[in-house]
Amino acid sequence: MNYLIRFYLYDDPSRQNVRQLGSDYWTKKPPKFIYGLPYRLEPEEFGPIGAPYQVYVLANPVLIKPLLDRASPGRKRLLVNVFLARLEEWGWFEEAQEVKLKEQKGRVQVSKANG
Repeated sequence: MNYLIRFYLYDDPSRQNVRQLGSDYWTKKPPKFIYGLPYRLEPEEFGPIGAPYQVYVLANPVLIKPLLDRASPGRKRLLVNVFLARLEEWGWFEEAQEVKLKEQKGRVQVSKANG
């Protein structure tokens, strides 16, 4: 499986404006990014993405979409959108809406199981 990783940086805590960081990055290894954890995008692995030594936080759950290849329809490829915030700005961000919804859904399921 091939993965096309596309990094985005939020311009502010509203999560309304993003800009792409660097170029798209192809890999055969599945990406392992976890919401809320810090990452440094090392040039040896990802090329010149973002500022050197900048630490980013995964600010939204990763979005994965299939990529269609008309030349090779059987080829499996995925687009992985990774949304980041600068570590020094992370404290201004509210919890991502997708995470809030997942937590609420989990509480409802637990309540039904206990009720």
